[in-house]
Amino acid sequence: MKQKSSERIFFIIMLSLFTILNYTIISLGHKLTYDLETNNCVHMSSQLEGMIEKIGIPVTLKTGGDADGSRHMWIKLGGIIEVDSVTLMPIINTKYDQHMVEYQSYDEYEKRYT
Repeated sequence: MKQKSSERIFFIIMLSLFTILNYTIISLGHKLTYDLETNNCVHMSSQLEGMIEKIGIPVTLKTGGDADGSRHMWIKLGGIIEVDSVTLMPIINTKYDQHMVEYQSYDEYEKRYT
């Protein structure tokens, strides 16, 4: 009986480590493709929106400003989880909390600024 419990614990630990390692590799690879001259958070949010909505998860885009005047865009998955479009890490508290605007699609954002 004790052996079964220790095997389950070991399996859960290994599965967790495997998941974390895979997520780290994917997010690092995604971040390394970030090229400020050709891409920025807006472009990456738009690309992620297209990819994620193809698998059926609703995505909204959020923008916000910092106290120094800089702005950033990230995505919100299923109306619940906010994810940075550059690092793919969940956002808990963003420093871009001023003048936050949520867009239902990139087209809506583009219409506002063109």
